[in-house]
Amino acid sequence: MPIVKVGESDFEEFVNSNAFVVIDFTATWCGPCKLLSQALEQIHDEELPDLMIGKVDIDENRTLADAFEIEGVPTMMFFLNKQRVCFKSEKGDMDRIVGAVPKEPLLDLLKNLHDNINQGASGNDVEDAASEE
Repeated sequence: MPIVKVGESDFEEFVNSNAFVVIDFTATWCGPCKLLSQALEQIHDEELPDLMIGKVDIDENRTLADAFEIEGVPTMMFFLNKQRVCFKSEKGDMDRIVGAVPKEPLLDLLKNLHDNINQGASGNDVEDAASEE
């Protein structure tokens, strides 16, 4: 299954045991979260089968949401080889995307990150590589 429910007790293990991870901070009451979840699942099924998606319900995992300073949902964070990815955008340096993102731009970003992982990059190495977004 491409989307795995992750909580405070298994978050670190999930990130550390997978090379290519998206963490989707979400809530059951959030409509845009459902749309994003569908897009992520389609991307996994159609394009990037080694992408692991962790879904963190912020209402059930408040400590984890607070630790990552989650202020709105959906919020996505990306991890390559156990390291959180930071990337450049027109808004400056970012370590997350807040809000629902259409499938195609999200796919472009994830493919870019995937290409970097196949070249042996870590999270710190992909700042410029992901800047096309």
